[in-house]
Amino acid sequence: MIKLNKTTEYALIALNHLTRSQGTVSAREVSEKYLLPYDITAKTLQRLKEIGWIESTSGSKGGYRLKMNPATVSFAKFLETFEGYHAIVACCMTGTGAQTCEIQSACEVRPFLSNLNAKVFHFLNSLPMNEIIDAPSMLTQVKSEVSV
Repeated sequence: MIKLNKTTEYALIALNHLTRSQGTVSAREVSEKYLLPYDITAKTLQRLKEIGWIESTSGSKGGYRLKMNPATVSFAKFLETFEGYHAIVACCMTGTGAQTCEIQSACEVRPFLSNLNAKVFHFLNSLPMNEIIDAPSMLTQVKSEVSV
């Protein structure tokens, strides 16, 4: 199972809020509405701005608003941005962070785990962010499918 860190959760909450908001939203508004620590919420929104997914305006009516189209960013890209690259097991990692396993020469499950890792990544990469942060419409769809 994928375990998200708090910053990643707060980024999802903030993006979800921004997709539903008309106009700009302040860090204070997001933190108070969802009972999140203000400092972490503000830093998370700043990070989202730095990577170009949201934009900000200054002034009395300033705040943040969504810049990117959530349908064009995969959940895998989002996770990699906030969590870094992860694999099911360390020996399946590639590039920076790749590790050698002491039992690799005798391991019989590495091909299975590598295949599983590729399938999980493929699934997360095929999942657009709008399907993650558009929870109410997704819940409605799931409820209608279950009741059929």
